[in-house]
Amino acid sequence: VYSVAVMEKTYDIAQLAQMTGLTDRTLRSDLKKGILTGTLLNGKWQCSPQQVQQFFDTPAVCARIKAKQDALIADFLKNAYIQSGAEQLTVLDWPQISPQKVQDILDYTLPLVNDPQYERPRFSFRYQNGRARMVLIGSQPALRRLCGALAFE
Repeated sequence: VYSVAVMEKTYDIAQLAQMTGLTDRTLRSDLKKGILTGTLLNGKWQCSPQQVQQFFDTPAVCARIKAKQDALIADFLKNAYIQSGAEQLTVLDWPQISPQKVQDILDYTLPLVNDPQYERPRFSFRYQNGRARMVLIGSQPALRRLCGALAFE
């Protein structure tokens, strides 16, 4: 009899930092305080989709992520005239979305955002109470590639 362990998708601290805009240090502090839970595997923290969902559902965390997204948008708008169209801002909102669909979107988006063959846009994601928001800032080709890939939503 053979036993096959099914590996559940997990997110590491770097991926959580990238999607939330929070720093590695802040996320490690949240782990220490128990606000974020995870498993230490081979020296790296790994968080299951359920643990990430619980983290996103924490009102104080959602407020911090929202503040980071708002600052990202404000900085873009403040500096847009300097960049003279070099970058664009895209905000994608999902007013009603299931946790499973959120996981599907993140599983699809994170590899695209981190693909070394392409320019890496700035990226932030927030999910709470069945609503999600993704903020993307980058060149028109980079955003077109990401938004086109997300058109399945």
